[in-house]
Amino acid sequence: MALTDILALPELAFTIVAFQRGHFHQDFVPFVKLAIPNLMRSFAPPMFPTDAMDTVDALLMPWLDLHNDNASSRILRLCRSLPHMHALLVLHGVYRGLVDLCIFLHSTLGFPSYPHDKLPLKDVAVCGNQLQTLLWLDSVEYDVPPAHRAMVWCAQLGRREMLAYLLHTRKCFCPVQAPDTAAAYGHFSLLQWLHVEGVSFSMLALAHALQGHHFTVARFLLANRTEGCEAELLHWVVTRGDVDVAYFLHEHYPILEWTPRQMDDMAARGHLALLQFVHQTSDAGCTTSAMDVAAGNGHLDVVQFLHENRTEGCTASAMNYAARNGHLEVVQFLLANRTEGCCDHAMTEAAHRGHVDVVQFLHKYATKRCINESLLWAAGGGHIHVVAFLMAHCPTDGCNSKALVQAAEAGHVAVVDMLLTTMTSGVESGAVDAMVVAAKAKHRHIVQLIGIKCGMDVVVAAIKEGSKRKRHRSTTMVDLILSCFPASHLA
Repeated sequence: MALTDILALPELAFTIVAFQRGHFHQDFVPFVKLAIPNLMRSFAPPMFPTDAMDTVDALLMPWLDLHNDNASSRILRLCRSLPHMHALLVLHGVYRGLVDLCIFLHSTLGFPSYPHDKLPLKDVAVCGNQLQTLLWLDSVEYDVPPAHRAMVWCAQLGRREMLAYLLHTRKCFCPVQAPDTAAAYGHFSLLQWLHVEGVSFSMLALAHALQGHHFTVARFLLANRTEGCEAELLHWVVTRGDVDVAYFLHEHYPILEWTPRQMDDMAARGHLALLQFVHQTSDAGCTTSAMDVAAGNGHLDVVQFLHENRTEGCTASAMNYAARNGHLEVVQFLLANRTEGCCDHAMTEAAHRGHVDVVQFLHKYATKRCINESLLWAAGGGHIHVVAFLMAHCPTDGCNSKALVQAAEAGHVAVVDMLLTTMTSGVESGAVDAMVVAAKAKHRHIVQLIGIKCGMDVVVAAIKEGSKRKRHRSTTMVDLILSCFPASHLA
């Protein structure tokens, strides 16, 4: 057969293409985006990436079973097509105790790097509880010994036998993170063993046990250890509203005392059950900030509890914060039950943020000055529903022109349109000023809208007014106004 005939064979062409970089067989596709688990991170928190390793296993185990008859060639082809699979296959073999796979990969491809250092394969073997794999790594002189993280990861996974092997046979040092981690994961028997072995603990052990609701572990630590825990744990309890941990500390570790600031924080976060418990069991007290911030965050039940059970009260900020954030029910409760609030300031805050329901409730208690200020804030913020309500239900004639200017300067076309349509006085003077500030802010659509709604007399007046401004500003404003209207209309 001639060479040209051989090169023309479809089978050869297919084989050549199959070995090109970037070509993936169908069974390689699931591995393209499979990442190498992060095994080099520091202890914060000290977790072995079990989920990532399980993902690797879930993809590789059926693939290896499928290609059992031609595993060697298939594995090499996979590693050539996807170089990162070399490291993943080695990790899988070490973690699952597949010594034959490890031997094959080592003899053909060597050990992979990751990415600037060697993989902690002995640590991985320890986490997989694979003593034979660990001994094989020793036999091939893999020079990355089990590190402190191996002890910590064993504690995380509850590997007591492997921990004992590392501690007694390999004489590895057991860092305090190991018992701390065992406590965090609730490994009670392992923690007891570490205690008997004389391993050092830290104050984090008790804190971690309580954060995981491992109360049996926590009771053991309090009965047998002297480290205790820091007051920082109370801050963690507050942030999560964890009544169970608060109750445990009250019963078993009353040395930690609550502070007024922490009670304020409970109220601010809406943790009513925790607040009630601390109120009943502690003399810490709180400050006016508790009700103020609880009101601002909309925690009506907390506000009611503080009002009925505490004497600290609140400040005018309570209603202001509640109105600003649109918590109508809280505003209603405070107005009905407290005397600290100021309806004027609260309504202005609500209008500024566009909370029309709060404005509707408060307007009947507000002064005319407050109503005018609310209209200005609402117009400047583009809150058309608030502007419409105030225009329809409140005396705002003395402020409509200013509101028009505010809306025009901020670029709120819909508000400008509505004000021009509903204003009954001061339209022309307000429209001139509004066109000037809109031109200055380069809001072309508003300049055009005012000209269309109010006529060319307003446009001419705006040009004259703009020309009076400082030279370096007037040219731009006047040019923009002129560009919005045909010259024939201005003649």
